[in-house]
Amino acid sequence: FVHVSYLRPHPPFFAPEPYNTMYDPEAMPARTRAATADDEGRQHPLLELLVHHPYLAAPTDDDHLAQLVATYHGMQSEVDDQIGRLLAHLDATGEAGHTIVVVGSDHGEQLGDHYLLHKLGYFDESYHVPLIVADPRAGRDGGRGRVVQAFTENVDVTPTILDLIGGDVPLQCDGRSLRAWLEGTTPDDWRDAAHWEFDFRDPDGQFFEQAFGL
Repeated sequence: FVHVSYLRPHPPFFAPEPYNTMYDPEAMPARTRAATADDEGRQHPLLELLVHHPYLAAPTDDDHLAQLVATYHGMQSEVDDQIGRLLAHLDATGEAGHTIVVVGSDHGEQLGDHYLLHKLGYFDESYHVPLIVADPRAGRDGGRGRVVQAFTENVDVTPTILDLIGGDVPLQCDGRSLRAWLEGTTPDDWRDAAHWEFDFRDPDGQFFEQAFGL
């Protein structure tokens, strides 16, 4: 079992060559947001604070923001290439045919959408993250290439891996195995919602000091 964790893409937004110039800032799509930060903030009192927070609000300069987005995409491509190296090694060593590969992410990035940066808010950009599971072993290709739109969560990853290798899923696991989706079937009793919480704990006090003037 090998677990590989890539810090990128992640603040600070810097990419090495050639990824730093791989994407043209002028070609970046417009951000998803209201006409002004104030208009965006009227959705919810918490959002009203976040869109003006000095560390959490997106850059107000459009050129700066466009460069940030382009750099982020460069960091994504960097990670994509590194994952490609791992997959190429599996092919070269003959291990690909019986290796389960799981690619996922812990959270998204607002990138200026809704006037925010980082993983804040109740928006798709923060919590709609990729999850790719490939089990190439014989008889496991019933769901090959399938795109699942149902609600899945990162807590499903551990039960899925254990189920695929014939292990026992501990009772303390909150998630459920995704094996049925991989085999081409659909569970009858799958969840119809996913839940998350916003943790207001502030160990160093800076967030509330900046946001609320305390």
